[in-house]
Amino acid sequence: MRNVIISLLFLTAIFIVSCDKTENILNQQESNTSIFKQVASDVLITLPERSSLYQDSVYTVSKEINGETGGLIEYHNYYISVDGDSIVFDINLTVPKNAYTGSETITVTLDNMYAAVQFNPSMVFLKPLSLFQSFQGLNLEGIGTGAIDFVYVNDSNVIETVIKNGVQVIAPRGIVRVMNARLDHFSKYGWVRSCD
Repeated sequence: MRNVIISLLFLTAIFIVSCDKTENILNQQESNTSIFKQVASDVLITLPERSSLYQDSVYTVSKEINGETGGLIEYHNYYISVDGDSIVFDINLTVPKNAYTGSETITVTLDNMYAAVQFNPSMVFLKPLSLFQSFQGLNLEGIGTGAIDFVYVNDSNVIETVIKNGVQVIAPRGIVRVMNARLDHFSKYGWVRSCD
């Protein structure tokens, strides 16, 4: 127990030294255990502002899936930013057999401000769901490739690491991808940056 406390104090000191107080960051340990951290909203990666033609658009998809048989939700869409660039996003959510009981209408909605998606209804799964998600056209200028991660974000901007096969970041093209992110529950999942 004493070693755990010493380790936590050491990690806290590293966070304080390496980051501004407004940018408390997420650290994923090698064991992939979940760690909760409070983050400022400026750590969340923002979406480029939509052009006037897309201001009122809601990007969402719903599908009824029986949790005992499983299923797949695929969603591909885009919008044009005020700078005239295309912001493209892809979502593939796999529900395995026996993930939950009965049928549920699952809704996936793109966040209005951040590179994140909201899943509804709120539920916890018997078997984790698998998510592939990508964005293309984000402004990642000045963010190191290794300083971007895909996480769970709650309404108070508390984040939790997500077990996943990996992330891919191609900063010059504004691309972020997560492969086989494990979703144990539904909420908001998205992209954050750490301070370099």
